[in-house]
Amino acid sequence: MTKSLRLSAAILLLFLIGLGFVLTSREFLRSLFPVGYIPEIDAIACQHGIDPYLALAVMRVESNFDPRAQSKPGARGLMQILPETADWIAQMRSESDFSPEHLYLPEVNIDYGCWYLNYLLEMFDNDIHLTLAAYNAGLGRVKQWLADEEWDGRPETINAIPFGETRFFVRKVLMIKSMYQWIYPDLFPGMERSM
Repeated sequence: MTKSLRLSAAILLLFLIGLGFVLTSREFLRSLFPVGYIPEIDAIACQHGIDPYLALAVMRVESNFDPRAQSKPGARGLMQILPETADWIAQMRSESDFSPEHLYLPEVNIDYGCWYLNYLLEMFDNDIHLTLAAYNAGLGRVKQWLADEEWDGRPETINAIPFGETRFFVRKVLMIKSMYQWIYPDLFPGMERSM
């Protein structure tokens, strides 16, 4: 091996080591995975008994922390809640003063989104895969998939979820939740208070 080839190999090796360090560096990853609304998520998620990292991941996937986000079907706010779902949540909670415009208020949206996640987790015996599928595709639709045996709800059969958007949503939320837990291990002090 010539001297210049050894030097090139050494430079490439150092570059790869540096790249590996950068890609696993929490500081670098924090720039790729920003956070928002941490005090609100910490308080509200714990109040509803759900993992705040789950709420954070749903929020990141649904709106990328934009409180004014609105989807084509009309879902609104940080956790992308449809007005009709929010109306139903308000009725379930005996709240008579709800308006769909309230979904653009971060605390209201996070409260309704976390309440709904908790409701779905209870409905599906804490199965996060079924919960996320129902959050994205609708509770009735997921119940129908299960009844028709189109999807059995098991994590290893996510590829069988009939809607591609829902398959992607479930995978992405779970991946981002794991990333947030690794990058920001002490992000939510309320978790320790609630355990």
